[in-house]
Amino acid sequence: MSAAHRYENWGVRAIYVHLCKMTREPALPASDQVSQLAGYSAARIKAMEDGVRYFAMANFLRIVITLPILTMFWVHNAFFWFWLWVLFCTYHATIVLAEFYKATLVGLLRPDPDPNAKAEEEIGQPWGDRWFRPRKFESEKFYRFLGIEFFRFLTTAYIEKTKLTLERRSTGERVKYVEKPSPQDLLRFELGTRTAEMIHGIMAVFGLIPAIFALTNGLWFPYIPYTLWILWGDSWLVLLQRYHRVRVWKTIERLRTRLSRQGITA
Repeated sequence: MSAAHRYENWGVRAIYVHLCKMTREPALPASDQVSQLAGYSAARIKAMEDGVRYFAMANFLRIVITLPILTMFWVHNAFFWFWLWVLFCTYHATIVLAEFYKATLVGLLRPDPDPNAKAEEEIGQPWGDRWFRPRKFESEKFYRFLGIEFFRFLTTAYIEKTKLTLERRSTGERVKYVEKPSPQDLLRFELGTRTAEMIHGIMAVFGLIPAIFALTNGLWFPYIPYTLWILWGDSWLVLLQRYHRVRVWKTIERLRTRLSRQGITA
């Protein structure tokens, strides 16, 4: 029995499919069908492996950085908030498990001998245009004035540490936000910024709770700077996603118009 089959017997596939629906990401088929998929180049499979490694590590680290907050709530008898944050940790743990399962599915994919092969992957439908569409005041210049390039540098360095193996980093390989300059990859990237903005926006809202708790209870060190640091990080990650979208929005609109004329919704 393969590792993917074991995960499916444990019910992990249901979690994986549910998370894919939440994030608007097309789910890979089950283990008995995934090896039959065609059109995946070796580069595309490698990019999927990188993504799995990154998201598993990101959610594991999210559990780790939540531990001091759990300690703060427990020590100061805030048991309601303590158990709520335990639920958050459980949620992140299920994502790690789902990423492990996805890794086994990606491992079953067979590279197409054609280096230019292109699998017919669903891009996903755009959602939330009213919110995610850049506002009139949003521009690259505006975000650079806020200092977004420095935060982008920090984020890129973190992604390279978690997404690329040590061996690949030693060769000088760098992270690419868009793996290939194709319309499909650009559309997929833009949709990914929406999901990331939504997730970090929710985290920033919930991050207000431990920050306010620490401030109102005078828990100066280490809790006030620590909770404000987490809130700062999530808030800037929201702005970073909007900055990414500003940079590609005009191209995205042209792509959508072109695909719409071809009778394709994107």
